[in-house]
Amino acid sequence: MYWFKILLLLLSTLCSVTYLGFRAIYTLNAESVWAQCFSVIVLLAECHGVFLMLLYYWQIRDTTPAPIMPVLVGRTVDVFLPTYNEDIHLLRGSIQSYLAFDYPCKIYVLDDGNRSEV
Repeated sequence: MYWFKILLLLLSTLCSVTYLGFRAIYTLNAESVWAQCFSVIVLLAECHGVFLMLLYYWQIRDTTPAPIMPVLVGRTVDVFLPTYNEDIHLLRGSIQSYLAFDYPCKIYVLDDGNRSEV
């Protein structure tokens, strides 16, 4: 499956570079100075998009999961839960998920709203 993903990434890169080459050679408008400027700006925007796509491909080329590290004895975690007048049921779900951490944790609910029922 890894090689199939790499093949698709390479195929997409080849198609994108081929498109940019075709676009730069055959489709730039040279009728006036303004048309040339606009065509070059659009081409540079497309080059920027392909560059960002290649950076994304670089990030996802290897998706092997990180090794699971053992829990360190004696360590604790402080969790800050920022909220603004959130529903109590929503906060309860978040807090319960935080309590499922491997480390013992203290949870601080940072509510910036005007609430007195909590």
